[in-house]
Amino acid sequence: MTEESVRAVVEASETAWKQSNLDQIAQYNAPNCIINSTAPQPDGTINNVTKSCLQTIDLMRTNLAQMKKNGVTYKYDSTAPKIAVLGGKATARFSATISLSNAKMSLVTVSDQVETLQLIKGKMRIAAVDAKTTSITVDGQRKF
Repeated sequence: MTEESVRAVVEASETAWKQSNLDQIAQYNAPNCIINSTAPQPDGTINNVTKSCLQTIDLMRTNLAQMKKNGVTYKYDSTAPKIAVLGGKATARFSATISLSNAKMSLVTVSDQVETLQLIKGKMRIAAVDAKTTSITVDGQRKF
């Protein structure tokens, strides 16, 4: 496991996210991959959601179809990952931005993400994702 091999998987996965290519995204995930998302709520509480990567991809498939039907534009972007390799595992840290917009409104969420990667049956796979929402902007006004 090298920094270059980890970077290749992370960058390919991020490219798939940018293209909304859900089938390709699934190829980079371990079968038991877990995504943990943390986001502040308007009442000040923290919402923690844990789902399998497959559940997240299925939900994304439904949401993308609904957004298209409702005229909502979806865009995903991310910063260059910072890679660390430690023994048989690696991490990739980056910031991800999701932008949603239609004729009536715009919503931008930014999250700090940490992906944990490991070799599974000889292939580099994303085994876990921790995503923490760091800002939400609605119609150009930052909410937090």
